[in-house]
Amino acid sequence: ADRLMQVLVNALQNAVDAMRGHSGATIRVHGKGDASEVVVYVDDEGPGVDPAIVARLFEPFATTKPPGEGTGLGLYIAAEIARAHGGTLVAESSADETRFSFSMPLESLPREA
Repeated sequence: ADRLMQVLVNALQNAVDAMRGHSGATIRVHGKGDASEVVVYVDDEGPGVDPAIVARLFEPFATTKPPGEGTGLGLYIAAEIARAHGGTLVAESSADETRFSFSMPLESLPREA
């Protein structure tokens, strides 16, 4: 459960970082599910991410942050955690919004005892 939470925390932290200097912008977290999977979305109204960078966000050391402010490993590790549990972490971006979607098959989610 802690590793899955790390995926969401990482997506949220990236949204918070993207919003710096954009007063009045919002972050939305919402989800949906069905009989086979659950999907959680993290949307931010930051400046968006260049499409060339979006395609590389889940590679090691890829970052949109200035030097010294990020290692470029957070999203790579988060995507690896999602994959290890049979899920996905995907990013989409436009000029005024970025969305991360984290999907997991229900069978992979931790169950309470």
